[in-house]
Amino acid sequence: MIRYWEHYRIDGLDPDDPRVSPLRASDFHDLPPALIHTAEYDPLCDEGALYAVELARAGVKVRHCRHPGMIHHFYGLGGAIPYAATAMAAIGAEIREAFG
Repeated sequence: MIRYWEHYRIDGLDPDDPRVSPLRASDFHDLPPALIHTAEYDPLCDEGALYAVELARAGVKVRHCRHPGMIHHFYGLGGAIPYAATAMAAIGAEIREAFG
């Protein structure tokens, strides 16, 4: 993950800053509802699931969906991963419902 951080980081931004490491936030109350989608074989899968737990524990409305058998950024690989279209349709429906 250090290598990825080096590509992702902004000079002067600490890796523990909650803007890039949401689990480092001191308070999860009063956050907006969240839709969290993780992929089973994503290195960040566990962190996404834990974030959903922490949000729920703080009383935030949250829905977490873990996509079995999927890798990081699978939804952007629709030409190679047919399930990506199914997942994107479900995510789009959730967003429409949330804002509907």
